[in-house]
Amino acid sequence: MRVRLPLLGLLVLGLAAPPAWAQSDLTETLEEVGEAYARAYVKPLADAIGADLNGALFHTAYAEGLGFNLFIGVRTSALYIPDADQAMDLTFAGTVRLEVDVGPDLVEVEVPATFEVRNAPTIFGEDMAPGGIATVRYDTTLSYLGLSIPVSLDTTITDVRTIGGLLKTSFAPLAVPHARLGSILGTDLIVRWLPAISVPDYGSVELIGLGLRHSMSPYLGDRYADIGLQVMWQRMQVDDDADASVITADAFAANLHLSRQWGPLILYTGLQVEESTVRFQYNFLPEDDRADIDPIAVDFKLSGGLKQRVIGGFTLAPGPLRLSAGVSVGELLVLSAGLGVAF
Repeated sequence: MRVRLPLLGLLVLGLAAPPAWAQSDLTETLEEVGEAYARAYVKPLADAIGADLNGALFHTAYAEGLGFNLFIGVRTSALYIPDADQAMDLTFAGTVRLEVDVGPDLVEVEVPATFEVRNAPTIFGEDMAPGGIATVRYDTTLSYLGLSIPVSLDTTITDVRTIGGLLKTSFAPLAVPHARLGSILGTDLIVRWLPAISVPDYGSVELIGLGLRHSMSPYLGDRYADIGLQVMWQRMQVDDDADASVITADAFAANLHLSRQWGPLILYTGLQVEESTVRFQYNFLPEDDRADIDPIAVDFKLSGGLKQRVIGGFTLAPGPLRLSAGVSVGELLVLSAGLGVAF
């Protein structure tokens, strides 16, 4: 019961997945590692989902004071993923199973260990992963023939298996349908909606977003540019083929933006504050070669790394067509583009 990567690729990358992805599976990959490793591994994905959802929210600040207007189109954002976010160094606690000589017998014990991985790929890193190490320094007591036998363990396990990246890329784009309807006293309603799209044996993805944009221009009299205020909330859901949630993302943004139009050319800029959280859920199989080991449910949230951004771009508006491109700079760099029609 898994969401395989082609579906996630369609969602997060907004592109047809490369053929190699057909053999990859995000949840199957995560099932090999516990929460500590998974958090570092998928952090760039959480950043990408949050930054892209909150990207490309506007392409003009102009709004009718009173009257019908409609924009329908597709908005795309692409988070830049630097080399530093394509690899990770991580130290975390876990357990290992060792065989210990107790008299003439070998006894299997599960003991604490410290794991270290260096320059291991994140989800957007190389598909080949270097091995990690596990260090065990632990004193315990084992029972043998009614006797308590002290055991001191001091060993290092080399070539601990790690996991490779699922796509080597420097950009993670996301394309979403975007509509704006107005205006009532300069206020527009914004809707982003993607109905549940199901792919047999893979799962489903859906998206809903609601927002409001209000024009400040009527209050300012003669003005050099149009000014708008906007708020936006969005939720994205990825389920597996059993309708169990795998990824749930919530994003919120508020911005102040302005634009100036010269014929068919519109220049726009803005300041935006935002937040996002992405929840991951899967089952960790500590030792999948042991039938007596039950999977461990893993459920954690990550906050997106982008909290505020400065936005700039342009829109070409020949007739009803709207073609826009922009860039936003903050803790992360995001490119954006849009295509649609306005009436």
